[in-house]
Amino acid sequence: MESIIQEYREYQSVIKGYTPKVVLSTGRELKKLTKHLEERSLNFQSVKLVDLENYCIERTEGKSLGYRNLIVSQIRSFFTYLKQQEYCFENPSIHLSYTNLDTHQALPEVASLEEIQDCLKELRRQVNSFLGRRQLTPFESGI
Repeated sequence: MESIIQEYREYQSVIKGYTPKVVLSTGRELKKLTKHLEERSLNFQSVKLVDLENYCIERTEGKSLGYRNLIVSQIRSFFTYLKQQEYCFENPSIHLSYTNLDTHQALPEVASLEEIQDCLKELRRQVNSFLGRRQLTPFESGI
């Protein structure tokens, strides 16, 4: 599994043009994933979605949502590569979900249709007012 990770790091660097920092970070994360799988007698071919979900939960407990999304992104990208290179026949990470909202996080307020129409009317009024009192610039007056 180590050689596959090394190939993937080269792919990220040469083909994808990722920065050394991204390549290093992804490599470290994949080594942690590999260790997690080996402890459970799993490998990249035998891992299932539930195994990856459990890994993400354990790995990101107490961390930010952005950090969890980063881990999910690294795993999904890696398994897409594995399938493309035919190291595995299925991509179990395809349904590994990103986290968008915390359970206590509220959705942002959105302007109503009437508020948007009022804004557009005001903008139109200001544009018309500006065009109505438009003054000549020095270039237009021939100076």
